[in-house]
Amino acid sequence: MYPRGPVSRWVRARGTPLLRRLAGPALPPAHDFASAEAQIAALKPHVDAAFYATWYGITADPVRDFLVHGWREGRDPRPDFSCAAYLAAHPHLARAGINPFLHALVRRAGSLAAAGTATLPRPDTEEALRLARRLVDGPFYLAANPDLQAAGVDPAAHYMASGWREGREPAPRFDTLAYCLTRTITYATQNPLVHYVLNGGPAHPDRAAGLALRVETLAPYFDAAHYRAGLEAAGGG
Repeated sequence: MYPRGPVSRWVRARGTPLLRRLAGPALPPAHDFASAEAQIAALKPHVDAAFYATWYGITADPVRDFLVHGWREGRDPRPDFSCAAYLAAHPHLARAGINPFLHALVRRAGSLAAAGTATLPRPDTEEALRLARRLVDGPFYLAANPDLQAAGVDPAAHYMASGWREGREPAPRFDTLAYCLTRTITYATQNPLVHYVLNGGPAHPDRAAGLALRVETLAPYFDAAHYRAGLEAAGGG
């Protein structure tokens, strides 16, 4: 016998995750190309294209890449959202082929049509620390710091505790000095990776811009005459 009362009330009472999703705002699977453009339109205002390009090296149509492939391959749409964490909290989404970030936006806005104007809550301090920690590339960090590798330390824990103050790079895609110079912060007093989680954007300038930025920063303190004298002395010796 079918239960009495509204279907949605019965579904929620049964607690079945996939049925709960069906009772909520309609959201098609990410591979449903018939609705792909609507999903892309909803995602576009929220995907940090600069983050996606510098962190994953994908510059061509990052929103579509994230919608169809990126979230399945471990890519996040912006530094303050972890697909892995969201899927861990909502495991039925992966089984149903639902993009986790789009799901979060639709839940916030109430419908796919309104998702483009949704506002996600800003991470608090504790959440920002967790999100920053996930961006630390452990193998890279240990390879770049053999002293830590020999000591057997946890790379993410070390960076979050003291590595950032020492100017150590957390990942190959993050240029600490260039980032601090462009954002006018100092890594002696503020964890740049946490700052990045909260502000997003490019993780580093391109190579030429990074070099120009370093030259511009050093120029006021550089004694050209002293440098030339040192070169001449070395050459004469």
